[in-house]
Amino acid sequence: MVFAVYEQGMRIQTPRQTLLGQQGVSALQKSHRTRRATDTDSDSSHLERLAEQPFIQFSKMVQQATDKSSDSEKKPSSDQAQKALSAYRSTVKANSPKITKVTAQLIMSTPVFSIGFDQSLQHGWQLMRQHKISHLILVNKRGALMGMVTDKDILKATSGVSHIDLSEHSPDEVMLSNLVSRKLITVNPEAELMELASVMLEQQLSALPVVTEQDELKGIITRTDLIQAVVSQHLEIWY
Repeated sequence: MVFAVYEQGMRIQTPRQTLLGQQGVSALQKSHRTRRATDTDSDSSHLERLAEQPFIQFSKMVQQATDKSSDSEKKPSSDQAQKALSAYRSTVKANSPKITKVTAQLIMSTPVFSIGFDQSLQHGWQLMRQHKISHLILVNKRGALMGMVTDKDILKATSGVSHIDLSEHSPDEVMLSNLVSRKLITVNPEAELMELASVMLEQQLSALPVVTEQDELKGIITRTDLIQAVVSQHLEIWY
C-alpha cells in the first residue's frame, strides 16, 4: 500500500515502509537455559540433552520444509490468480448498470426568457411576474447576449439598496441594462453536473444560461434545477 504526503502543495507517493522506518532491532534466537554450577543434574544427563539438540533441530527443519510444500500446493499460481481477477472484473463490468451522464441540457429549464437590454425595470418586473421566473437574459437588437438580470436586482434597485439611484426616476424610466454589474457567464449544453455546480459555487451565481458554440440560447440552469437533479429518482448521479 502506498501513502501520500503533501509538501508545499505537491502530492508525493510514499511507500509504507518509508513512513514507518525500521521496526526496532532484528529478532534474536531464543537463548537456551543455562545450567547452574550447583545444578543437581549429573553431567551425563546434561550431555545427553545436548546430544539430542541436533536431532530436534533437524526434525524442525524437515517439518518446516513439509509445511512450505503443502502451502505452495494450496495457493494458486500467479497466472491462475490473474486469470481469476480478470474474469471477476469482466463479470462486474458486464453486470454493472449503465451510468447516465448528467449534462446541462438534461437539467436546464426551458424556455428561457429574454428581453431587450433597453427595456425598463417596470417592463422586466412585469415579465417576471407574468411567467413566474426569477431571471431575464438581456439581448440587443441583433439578439446578442448582453447580460442577465434577476428579480433580486430589480428589488434592490427599487428599494434603494442598489448602486442605481432611483430617487429622481421611476422604474419605467430606468433601463434594465443599468442593473448589469458583471460579465455574463454561460455554459455549454454538454457540460457535466459537477462542473456546473463548481462554477456556480465559485462565482456565486444563481443561474447559468446554456448557450451553444453558435451563440444559440438553449435554456437556463438555476440552483433549483441543480437541487432537483441531485434528488431526482430518475437520475443516477455518480461521482
